[in-house]
Amino acid sequence: MSQPYLSVKDIEPLINVRLLNAALLRTKERPGHLPGIVGCFGPPGWGKTCAATLIANTHDCAHIELKSYWNRKTFFEALCLELGIQLKRATIGAMGQAISQHLGRTRQPLIIDEVDIAISKGFIDDIRAIFEDSRTVVIIIGEETLPQDLLRWERFHSRVLEWVPAEPPALVDTTALVKRFCRDGITIADDLVTELHTKSGKSVRRICVNIERVQEFARENGIDVVDLAIWNAQSEKTFYTGDVSRVSSAPQPPRRRR
Repeated sequence: MSQPYLSVKDIEPLINVRLLNAALLRTKERPGHLPGIVGCFGPPGWGKTCAATLIANTHDCAHIELKSYWNRKTFFEALCLELGIQLKRATIGAMGQAISQHLGRTRQPLIIDEVDIAISKGFIDDIRAIFEDSRTVVIIIGEETLPQDLLRWERFHSRVLEWVPAEPPALVDTTALVKRFCRDGITIADDLVTELHTKSGKSVRRICVNIERVQEFARENGIDVVDLAIWNAQSEKTFYTGDVSRVSSAPQPPRRRR
């Protein structure tokens, strides 16, 4: 796995990092007769993928994010690539066996993001089979309906040891992200951090975008510290909220008369 650009220690206050990290540690220490799948679920933008990436880097987990254009074979090929398993012209059965043997031998945890795709495309039970054969910790991450969506796959659902509902970012999360991503000696004052948090609307992605917007403004104006008064005094810059109604439309060319 590549050298991590972040670790759990870097942004430890992030709530979803703490929750997922604790669930992984508890599941690794479970008695051998208990199931070992962890399910993390929540709305888009709440930082589930960010948490998964940090956990994967910190605990040397195998980590793949399913793509909408993948099928069952593509999933197995991608997992073999992530684990460094080299097989030529292998069948799905051969790849599955090699993956399970590798994970069973190394006890490397496996994180599968966007697992909703495996459910919709009908290869979710292959993930259960990998867990059964390897008995390593498997973390699945999906949307807020993930627990309900898995109910029709009872053999899988019953093997989830722990459900981790993702939490929306709190002010302490935004503060931690500001400290981590502010560069070039730029400081965002506490009152502006609070405003940034409110305007970002429970989205880690938007928080990160808005941190960069403030820094861009500071660099353009040669300012080291940006507070709420300075930010409100300028009219060119606004926080990204996702509200497209506030985005001005580009002028349209005049229509030709027929």
